Amino acid sequence: MTKSEMIDLMISSSKENCSQVADLQYYKGEGPFLFVFDEKDGQPKFFFFSFADADEFLDQPEDLPTALQIPEFPFTLAEALNLDHLEGSKQFYQLTYYKIVPDEPLCRAALKELWQSDPQIASLISLLGADGVLIPAAIYCGEQGLLS
Repeated sequence: MTKSEMIDLMISSSKENCSQVADLQYYKGEGPFLFVFDEKDGQPKFFFFSFADADEFLDQPEDLPTALQIPEFPFTLAEALNLDHLEGSKQFYQLTYYKIVPDEPLCRAALKELWQSDPQIASLISLLGADGVLIPAAIYCGEQGLLS
């Protein structure tokens, strides 16, 4: 699956399942990033995603956007959403980040290997299947660990 196909699939899925989906964004030359807001269950949550195709991921599976190190990065992305109703709440909200890679055999193997060497980085990666199913590394690698 190409990066473009993954992005389209994530946008479509996010629009079906979340309250707000921002247009694709770039930050200091990195991206695209997809920023999503959901409050359907009454608890506001933010999700943002970056994407890597199979070749990119297999070449450098541990690479993450440098923007993740910049504290104002998620706030800049959040400006693309309508969050007026949350202003002044003084509450903390859940923010989840995933690097999305295609759910392909070589990517699965690389993710499992990365999980063994650096589970903290690996935990930020999710596999996306052509059917739209998103599998976080913690679930994929955790289940694999139980099966061995």
